[in-house]
Amino acid sequence: MSLISVIILYYQKKKYITSSINSVLKQSYKNLELIIIYDDTNHEDLIILNNLKKKIKELRFLLTKKI
Repeated sequence: MSLISVIILYYQKKKYITSSINSVLKQSYKNLELIIIYDDTNHEDLIILNNLKKKIKELRFLLTKKI
């Protein structure tokens, strides 16, 4: 089974990120990795994403800060 990468660009989308991640989790295809590119200066949102990352065990979850 091939690995599928789902890439989400994040900029001031705290309101939508949980539903976006849940949408990925609900897919019938399970060999997925989730990559979130964080391009926001608000570090509070980054804390929220890191907390979500800890809760989601069934996905390979890469959170990266755009430099």
